[in-house]
Amino acid sequence: MSSELPRPLRGIIPPLVTPLNLDGSIDLPGLDRLIEMLLKAGVHGLFPLGTTGEAPHLSRHLRAEFLGHVTRITRGRVPVLAGITDSSVDEAAWMAAKSADAGCDAVVFAAPHYYPMTQDELTGFAIALAKELPLPFVLYNIPFCTKDYFELDAVRRIAELPGCLGVKDSTGDVEFYQSLVDALRDRPDLTVLMGPEEKLWDAVMMGGHGAVTGGANLAPELFTGIYAAAVAGKPEDAAPLIARSQIISSRIYSVLPERSGYFRGLKCAMQLRGICAGGMAAPFEPITGEPREQIRQALIDAGLL
Repeated sequence: MSSELPRPLRGIIPPLVTPLNLDGSIDLPGLDRLIEMLLKAGVHGLFPLGTTGEAPHLSRHLRAEFLGHVTRITRGRVPVLAGITDSSVDEAAWMAAKSADAGCDAVVFAAPHYYPMTQDELTGFAIALAKELPLPFVLYNIPFCTKDYFELDAVRRIAELPGCLGVKDSTGDVEFYQSLVDALRDRPDLTVLMGPEEKLWDAVMMGGHGAVTGGANLAPELFTGIYAAAVAGKPEDAAPLIARSQIISSRIYSVLPERSGYFRGLKCAMQLRGICAGGMAAPFEPITGEPREQIRQALIDAGLL
């Protein structure tokens, strides 16, 4: 059952963690708890199979299975936007078809990884893929993972394609984000979503439509609260929530020096809160020892444990 897709998409759309057991299978009770917690907190959509969901390290069949469980649990209560990022048009289109079969509402794709690409090549990739998509799509900029990203002129060109819903920007560059908002201002049907959750307030103040906040998997009420306060123009309501959310980013995401520390720290914290099991997609492993205890203390200090 798919939900009604608002245009533009607004609010908090968490990049859904993929709850896994230690054997790599899907933790279905954990997924049920996670989604119900998110919906109770008032999130505005779900984005499974993104970076936070460890999608590049999951088999295509497990990803397809996961989407079926997500839509079954969600039951159309909010839109579900499935990640289909791949460097192959055919593989991304295959995942898009599975997303449609599962009852998702839209798909999300980033730039192809591995080979550096020009903006014309990136635009050509997006055009070729868009022709194969059975669902509307959101562009996803995350150069931290892909090397390249869709720059302003490319976004403008791709935004003209049928089915384009807008862009999620994880460059972390607020000036670039503002340029996206300004460039698409004459298209009120298109969304511009912020990736880094630390910039949620700024995104709304700049005229953006919301954010894709990984920390919402752990404490969704913080981020829905910040968003509501930003829309209402009430910084005094947002300030204590922002302070608590910053503990997540400064002490949980960065507890390990490795680049994988973000989603490994997040999953460890979620396990400590009893949300889901702590299994990771291979080759990553759960956090143990002293870093785990540091995460526990951070949760206590943030009022989450």
